[in-house]
Amino acid sequence: MASNILKPYPFYSRNAVIERKPRRLYGYTEPIIPMLKGETILDAGAGNGIFIPCMLEKGMKVTAIDYSKPSIKYIKNKYPEVKAYVHNIKRPIPEKSFDQILCHLVLHYLEDWIPTLKEFVRLSRSIILCISHPFYTGKYIDNDYRDSQVAVIPFGGDDYMPIFHKSLETIQSIFKEVGLTIVDVREPSKPFLIYELRRIWNGKINRKGFNKIF
Repeated sequence: MASNILKPYPFYSRNAVIERKPRRLYGYTEPIIPMLKGETILDAGAGNGIFIPCMLEKGMKVTAIDYSKPSIKYIKNKYPEVKAYVHNIKRPIPEKSFDQILCHLVLHYLEDWIPTLKEFVRLSRSIILCISHPFYTGKYIDNDYRDSQVAVIPFGGDDYMPIFHKSLETIQSIFKEVGLTIVDVREPSKPFLIYELRRIWNGKINRKGFNKIF
């Protein structure tokens, strides 16, 4: 495969220059808004914070992390009430707990989801994940659909977006391994999957404090 095919889309660089204006909420993100619940939330891989206004309108205390320094600088300047800092979600997150975690179009950049999801499970009982639909990423792989592998997605012009394709079977197996149960699945018009997940222990939902949130 040509080397330029695997070059990361520039926005994913830690030193990338952020867009001057934050991306607006597109139709495929709308199902996420009603799912946002609780008093405290971690926006894991927040980018330039497209969901932060919705979170603040709901009265949530927001913590935002992202690998991009310019993105975090933008969030701090735009939303001073938000706790925001640079962090790679492949590493342990230095926080105690949250009512909810949102991870929007970030997880599929990781080859191994399990350490990150285990960290999410440690931090919260309620998790919202938005990932690329495997039926979509499956169009851009060379091997068997069931194999975990890199899918190289055209992203306009000469830019390509390398992400890790995982089959639906693999995704559900990962959720089960880390102790998550699927509460809701949304398939918007765009090629993404939105999962609402809750932490389980011994096959049962951990309901301690649940009524306050839901």
